[in-house]
Amino acid sequence: WQFEQDELAGAGMVPTEGPHAEVSPAKLHFQADVKRQSAQTLRLRNTGTAVVQFEWVQNLPEQSFQESILPQDGTPYFTCHQTSGRILPGEVVQTMFSFTADKPGTFTSSWCLKTYPELKEPITQLAMNASATLGDLHWERRSALQEFIKKEQTISLASELAEDIVEAVRLQPPPLPPLSEPAVQERLFEEVNAADGLFWSPQTWDTLSALREQVESMVPARKQTDEGAKIPTFVPRPGRGHAPKPKVEPPSAAEPLPPLESLGVPSISRMRQQLDQLPGTEPGAEKPAEKFEVMRKLERAGRTARQCPLERSPVWWMAYETVMEIALTVPSKWAATRQRNGLEPVPFLAPPEDDASPGELEQYNLKLEERKSKLAPEEKEAEVRDIFCRGFAKNKFGPACGRFGAVAKEASLTTRMTRAGTFSLGDRLRPHLGRLSSEAIEMASNVVLYELDMGFMVPPLASDGEERPSLILQGSDLELLKQRLRGVVSVLESVPLAVLVTVHLGEPKPDKPKEDPEAEVTELQEVQLRMAGLATVEPIMEILREVVGSAATSCEFVPHEVLLGSNAEFAQKVRNENVEGKVFLLENMSAVAEETGVRRTWFSPPPVEGQTGETEMEVALHRLPWASREGWAARVFRDIQPESLVQDSLCQSCQSMTLSTGLWPRAPQRVVGPSIEVELAAFLDALQLPIRATAAEEEAARAELEQSVVDDDGKAAAPAPLLIVLGGGDFGREEVLLKKLELLIGLSRLAQYEKGGVHIMAAGELAPALLGGVLGMPMGDGLSLDGAIKAALREALLEVMRTGVAISLPLDVVCQAEGEEPPAEAKESGNGIVVPLAESWKEAAKQPPVFLGVADGCDCYIELDVTHGILKLRSREDDAAAVAEVVPDAGGAADVAPEADAPADAADADAPADPADPAEAADAAPPPVPPECFPGGVPSPWRVKDVGPATGEQLRMLLRRSRGALWNGSLGRCEEGFEKGTQDFVAMLESRLTGAGEDEEDEEDEEEAEDEEAEDEEGEEESGDGEKEEQVRKDSKPKERRAEFEMAAVLGRDSRKLLENFAENPANVPFISSTGEGLLQILRGGTVPGLQACDSKKPV
Repeated sequence: WQFEQDELAGAGMVPTEGPHAEVSPAKLHFQADVKRQSAQTLRLRNTGTAVVQFEWVQNLPEQSFQESILPQDGTPYFTCHQTSGRILPGEVVQTMFSFTADKPGTFTSSWCLKTYPELKEPITQLAMNASATLGDLHWERRSALQEFIKKEQTISLASELAEDIVEAVRLQPPPLPPLSEPAVQERLFEEVNAADGLFWSPQTWDTLSALREQVESMVPARKQTDEGAKIPTFVPRPGRGHAPKPKVEPPSAAEPLPPLESLGVPSISRMRQQLDQLPGTEPGAEKPAEKFEVMRKLERAGRTARQCPLERSPVWWMAYETVMEIALTVPSKWAATRQRNGLEPVPFLAPPEDDASPGELEQYNLKLEERKSKLAPEEKEAEVRDIFCRGFAKNKFGPACGRFGAVAKEASLTTRMTRAGTFSLGDRLRPHLGRLSSEAIEMASNVVLYELDMGFMVPPLASDGEERPSLILQGSDLELLKQRLRGVVSVLESVPLAVLVTVHLGEPKPDKPKEDPEAEVTELQEVQLRMAGLATVEPIMEILREVVGSAATSCEFVPHEVLLGSNAEFAQKVRNENVEGKVFLLENMSAVAEETGVRRTWFSPPPVEGQTGETEMEVALHRLPWASREGWAARVFRDIQPESLVQDSLCQSCQSMTLSTGLWPRAPQRVVGPSIEVELAAFLDALQLPIRATAAEEEAARAELEQSVVDDDGKAAAPAPLLIVLGGGDFGREEVLLKKLELLIGLSRLAQYEKGGVHIMAAGELAPALLGGVLGMPMGDGLSLDGAIKAALREALLEVMRTGVAISLPLDVVCQAEGEEPPAEAKESGNGIVVPLAESWKEAAKQPPVFLGVADGCDCYIELDVTHGILKLRSREDDAAAVAEVVPDAGGAADVAPEADAPADAADADAPADPADPAEAADAAPPPVPPECFPGGVPSPWRVKDVGPATGEQLRMLLRRSRGALWNGSLGRCEEGFEKGTQDFVAMLESRLTGAGEDEEDEEDEEEAEDEEAEDEEGEEESGDGEKEEQVRKDSKPKERRAEFEMAAVLGRDSRKLLENFAENPANVPFISSTGEGLLQILRGGTVPGLQACDSKKPV
């Protein structure tokens, strides 16, 4: 100790009596990157005369506020690597402190030196601060971006320089297309009128060209600006820096081609716009006769141009090849027939050309005389000719036409399905939304034709003992009729002069052939004969008087004898200006052939060779030309002169009726009625579709819907799929099946607007058609599907599933034998035999995958889910991606044909679990048949009548997962008493809408889950490896969830009737279509002439 003191004294430092120490530096500052360590050394010197024991202790951080709500950060950012020790007098000790942080920022800390004995001047706070920085992680991206911008700037400058050089080159103006050539006319005409769907023909070109010149002469010429007063194309903006110089276009640069309309190509849309700008279109304005005559001619020309030419048919070239094949075979076959019958073959001579020279004609005549010299006597020639005709018709002409018929039918049906898939849901609905309504026009002191909607009811048929059917109005039909008649009241509010209510109900029977062909039959007599098979609409008269009440001054029924017979007196009564608000109900207009445009007649076909007995009468369909139809309308309504027609029948709009679509002189203005507007608006609102007439309205509707899907917490609700249940029957008529497939394609386009997707459940006769026609399962008797129908089914599935929509098919069906005694156990149930299809699904999965066609350049196949009966789309790209993911280095995997999914175990392929109440289901459902009785589907003597209980459970689970349901068509043959499946579905749908029974269902599911867990625990001790695998499989299944059910929609007249019969309260369903075939026709993508004839709203 004395030596250390002497050493300090020698250094000029005198120790202080007692315990003393000093620290240097007084503060520590650290600088480091994130997750990097920074260390510094602290010097501690003993400046006293006592030996000191020391320890470094970190002080607790001080709170900035008196009460702090934030927790303390306990992360040790600062570390002392030598916290304690002993220091002798005059000794210096170095202590290392380090700093490490896992996040950027600034950090502070303080340390206290605890000593023994305690220092005279304690060191209570050694301040430390540090800063942690995060390095630049994006310098590589910034460098790459800088290089990219530099490269793009260089390319842009070079491109501008090249463009300037090219534009400065002197070019000759491009020649105008030669409009005198038909090929050029066709291409340009159809390009300009593509939106209107017009086809070119020489007659159409000449007619529209003449109308174009006439419209141009009616439109006032625009004032041309003087060349000296041109508006400058470039005005420099004031500002800092050099003003940019405008680019000067060289005078020799070629001008672009002018619009096709200015070249003389007639455009029907442009002519409509020009006519709309002329005076007379405004409500209440005087209508110039010349303008409306031109408009009528223009619409007539457009109607003619919309007819597709025969050479545009998909079977045109097939027919051409067939005719050429038959024609080229005639010479050789004729020569062979002559040789077999002992006659010398005669050469075939082609007729000379029209501009043949005299020498060629003389040579042809010589060959013709030589040919005539080789002919046999006339009787022998006639005999051989008859033999040739019979043999050629049987061996060549008939088979060739048969092959053509099969191929042409398949091509036509697949083209029809493909065309149905080209339209989106907006393309189907949007053209019918922007039409002028009856509230938007002035009808005061006008004669108004009002088309009453009767599409909600089935046309009555004559019962036994009745000469003609009678119209019976009761129940829901009566209520719907009163709702429709309120449209007449809304028209009467405009104070019209008279309202003529027209009704089309039913289809007349074919006209019988005249006993005396020379006898003349008047138009009124023909109408009266057709009315023998139609119901009179006179019973509507009393209901009309009740609904109209005091809004009408008079209500009268007008039979055909008055309308077609004493027309002048009736017209005088209608046009009587002393009395306003008159209402007239016209007799059933379906009896007038000139109104419907169709006349059906019975005729006796020629007898077939070998046929015995009388030939059955057949029906011939004659379509009346528009000239005779419009001539009838002009004659009948010449004195009545209706100014307006309110089209309020969406079902009747699907047909081209003369009054609603004809273009005779002084034809009425057509507008949409309130029933159609309400139907379309309610459908869009129920399905939350943002489809509107204009783009601005669609944008606003889409924003409103996106805001409505957000809940109170500001979070979007979890999306759930929309379930579409599609059934129906009467597929013995192929047209009904094809319309159902078009509806299937149209409803699948809802996937574009459904965030949760769309799932389709096929039932009714559509399910056996898909199971048998596509998957090849035997479906018994009933449906006869040829190759063309099967091709149409595959094409329809491709159009549906290419949008990502999956299709569920039944897992079991209810069958009944036709003409055979059912088993004894089936007699007790009284409604058929349940046939499980699990084995059929397994067999279908073992077969090669069904090829549907090519979509987006990829081969598409059907992927089967045999457990749940679901069809999905699989393409070669999906298979190649899956193979590449599993085996990245496998070569040629994409060229291997995709194999079907391996069938699941027997337990997996079974039908879903039984309904919640097995005892009740057993009493209500038909008795099941063991699978070995029907190993290959439904055998031939049996017919599918309904869906089974497993399919009902399948529907229940689909409804549980869906946000809503859209239903069309019965699930079974309800008209034959097989209504169990439809009735159960309606009950499940109503239960989901009202929420009834969902709590009990959840409790039952929980109890079943607990029972299964208890059984699994008991079986763990005794179970083998197989049962353990089964247990693992069950545990891997996802838990079932129930989505919030928001909406339901019922489409179709028959579906509405079934809902009213089976539902406890049909009013629970938000949307029930009451327009019959009308809305279905729009969803199928078909034309609706009655709505297309209505005026469009003028843009604001």
